[in-house]
Amino acid sequence: MGMFENTNFGQYIALDSFLHKRDPRMKFLALLAFIIVVIITKSPWGILALNLLAVICLSLSKIHLREALATLKPLLPLLILAFLINLFVTEAGDPLIFHWRFLKISQQSLTNAWVMTLRISALIFVSNLFLSLTTTAMELSNAITSLLSPLSKLGLPVQDMGMMMSIALRYIPSLMAETDNLMKAQSSRGANYDTGGLLLRLKGLVAVMVPLFISSFRQAEVLAEAMEARAYRSDIRRGKLHPLLLQTQDWIFFLIFMASLIGIVVWDTQVR
Repeated sequence: MGMFENTNFGQYIALDSFLHKRDPRMKFLALLAFIIVVIITKSPWGILALNLLAVICLSLSKIHLREALATLKPLLPLLILAFLINLFVTEAGDPLIFHWRFLKISQQSLTNAWVMTLRISALIFVSNLFLSLTTTAMELSNAITSLLSPLSKLGLPVQDMGMMMSIALRYIPSLMAETDNLMKAQSSRGANYDTGGLLLRLKGLVAVMVPLFISSFRQAEVLAEAMEARAYRSDIRRGKLHPLLLQTQDWIFFLIFMASLIGIVVWDTQVR
């Protein structure tokens, strides 16, 4: 089984849920606030509260927990690396609970490792939940274009920026599937990714990265030709089949979400 199988990272899951119906602009702004709070929160209890808030948002989306956790599968090596780096970073004077040669683990380093892992997982989880799992690429593009529309008066290509972000998110699942297929094809030809020395593993990865880049450039060229064939021009203001309209429930969701984040920040400062 490939490393990118059974993963929903970057994929939209069509459901009729409260979170799916919310205005993408509100979800985007809520995500920005969540990122800021994740960065400034220091205590383990504050990080746990943020993860609890992420689970509550998941319940509003009606997406199964197993499907949502699958979004973390491609980034599992990153989470393990973050855990190990923080696990073995100890400060002078901290009581050690494990010591073998140059490897040292203290109670504080163990806490820091779990906090950093939960911090990164919450950030990835909520980002994918708000931007991909419950929001289509077109909705996200319209949201970014709408939020950045005041900058168009300064000459910035707002529509191009929104289109580029939506295209990038749209092709994440395609690139992951292409990478998985290439790894299987190269493995059948004797490429080695899991065993052997570092040089042998890097050689196996090169056998995947080169054709992956070539395939990506080909897809980009095909996409550009398709957009030209449909007379796409970024300097023309286009109408929308489904214009974004803020509803009362959108404001309620945003205000409750922001109030929860403010409460977590206040609580975090008290329990430090």
